[in-house]
Amino acid sequence: MTDNSNKSPIKDSRILGIASLALAVVLFLSINVFSETAIKGVQFDLTEKSLYTLSDGTKETLAAVKEPITLRFFSTRQLTETTPGLTAYGERVKELLERYVALSNNVVKLELIDPEPFSPEEDRAVGFGLSGVPISEAGDLGYFGIAATNTTDDKDVIPFLTPQREQFLEYDLTRMINNLANPKKKVIALVSGIPVDSDPLKKYKAWALIDQLRQFFEVRPQGLTPKITDDVDLLMIVHPFGLSDESKYAIDQYVLRGGKAMVFVDPHAEEGARSNQALRLPAVKHANAVGHDFSPFARG
Repeated sequence: MTDNSNKSPIKDSRILGIASLALAVVLFLSINVFSETAIKGVQFDLTEKSLYTLSDGTKETLAAVKEPITLRFFSTRQLTETTPGLTAYGERVKELLERYVALSNNVVKLELIDPEPFSPEEDRAVGFGLSGVPISEAGDLGYFGIAATNTTDDKDVIPFLTPQREQFLEYDLTRMINNLANPKKKVIALVSGIPVDSDPLKKYKAWALIDQLRQFFEVRPQGLTPKITDDVDLLMIVHPFGLSDESKYAIDQYVLRGGKAMVFVDPHAEEGARSNQALRLPAVKHANAVGHDFSPFARG
């Protein structure tokens, strides 16, 4: 009869250690195989403020793309390797672009390009209008931007990707995709009694809202003239002080025909009472304190 009580505790612990190590290796391999097959494409956004959690609007924009759009990410290796933080930022940009490709069901294509000095790739970067920055005392230039094209050779670019604008990267990319997927912009006719649009003669600058609208729409200054052309998709009326009876009638008829209009007035402005006349049109209804994000990828 064998006495098991004389087994060495050192030997037992060694066997247990080997078994644990073997189990760990098996688990490691299993997890890697599983992650390659079962959860490929699943991503977690652990960045501060969830910078890479894409909005529903962006997902809808990408899902609606029907014709191929090519995104070309120009990144000069010498530039990213010698600029603090740019390598990591470039990797984040690449991962975000890959997500755009996946969400579009591969209708959006991605090209990664390293434009070295005096190379054909650099010529392409220059041709697209990307901005180069010096990377050597000899004056060689490096590039770190994105150029996008559609099947009809329309193009849009981000000349240089600055880390300071990282929080706006989704906005910039989705704007590009939207513009290339819809090259014919909707027309907004702007009717205003105050200078909301630019006027070089009077040295007025356009309001920031108007500049942003122009990134997605054709904004056509209408002034206070009564004529509204058939190609207008939306009538935007801003503090319409000074509207003539003819203009009011034209607006009313436009809305009655099924046209869309948005009216913005300030009831506390000096001329607010008289500008409210536009709201008395039979076809125009209004609501107080309405705010709206005009971009096609507003977060819900």
